Amino acid sequence: MRQLSWILAVAGVFVLVGCSQPQSGPQKERPEVNLPAKPDLAARPIAEKYADGAWSVDGLTRKASELSGQEVTVRGSILSRELCAAGAACSVESHFILVDDLKKPGKKLQVVGPWSDFDLSSYELNSDQTLKGKVAQWSPSGRLINMDGILVLPVPEPPKEEAETAAK
Repeated sequence: MRQLSWILAVAGVFVLVGCSQPQSGPQKERPEVNLPAKPDLAARPIAEKYADGAWSVDGLTRKASELSGQEVTVRGSILSRELCAAGAACSVESHFILVDDLKKPGKKLQVVGPWSDFDLSSYELNSDQTLKGKVAQWSPSGRLINMDGILVLPVPEPPKEEAETAAK
């Protein structure tokens, strides 16, 4: 009991000392701060589709599962590419990576040809492209798999002269 009264007395002193009014005395003058305006950190939204109906890379990768198996047009810039010579044994299938913005590559779309050693050398690095193809989640050979979508380019049409010769 004595111990409890002692603890209560000490606690009461702490409460009284802690609740006293702050002393008003000379205070230091605070320095004036000159800071720039707050930067806008909100991410700029990228349109899902362009005005002409072409998909952005970001829009297509967000809807890849819904668009799977459909023909689409997508617009972007080529960030990187891995090429395999025709007939050569390669561990990686020829493809290139398409992005919306080369400086800030967010979502990336792999683009492959209709067969594994399809010649993609005509697609220049850092060039802007508008491509038509079929959305898939794996390449025709099955060596590339991406759940965010892969664009499979169509089989190129033969030149008219060859088509006429083959028809005869």
